[in-house]
Parts: sequence; C-alpha cells; structure tokens
Amino acid sequence: MQGHLGKEHLEAELTTVCGHCGARLEMRITSDLKIDVHTRGADPLVFEPDVEWARFRGPNILDAY
Repeated sequence: MQGHLGKEHLEAELTTVCGHCGARLEMRITSDLKIDVHTRGADPLVFEPDVEWARFRGPNILDAY
C-alpha cells in the first residue's frame, strides 16, 4: 500500500502467507507503513522494498529478487 487518498489516513487488513516459512500471517498496514501483526507468536521481518512499481512486471516480488 503506497500513498494517501488526499490527506486521509489509510489502513489495510491483510491475510497472507510468510514467503520464508509458509506460516499464515494476519496484519494491519497503515499508509505510514506502520505494521500491526495479529498472528499470535509471529514476529515477521517486514521491509519496504525499493521497487519501481510502475515498471515491475514479475508475478510476485519474492520470485523477482
């Protein structure tokens, strides 16, 4: 999630799978890139990749890098 809608604060609820261990992860990400992980016991390494999204054509970021 990138950017803002005007000056509005954005949040996204995300359910995904860890690309490293395959464990299910539930989290909330804000437009300020603050991450709140809801999955008990999970402590994922979260980073903001330096990707030029307008040019990215891969099926997913894990296979591209």
